[in-house]
Amino acid sequence: MYNLPNNEELNFEIGDTTYIEDIGMFGINKKTGFPNRLKVLISEITYNLDSPKDNSIKVQNFTTQFEDLFQ
Repeated sequence: MYNLPNNEELNFEIGDTTYIEDIGMFGINKKTGFPNRLKVLISEITYNLDSPKDNSIKVQNFTTQFEDLFQ
């Protein structure tokens, strides 16, 4: 999708960090009204050239501080 106009930010590489927003799982922030999001690390990208709909991206939780591990 990143080859389409205005979608350059969708070019993910292994080791990149990004955010996942899922209202059903993380809910909505009551103060801001925006969806809560989880920062993740791209850990694996699989391309299926015969069937592009089967491409996949695997992510892992991402923490920036040692203390975040114990929350």
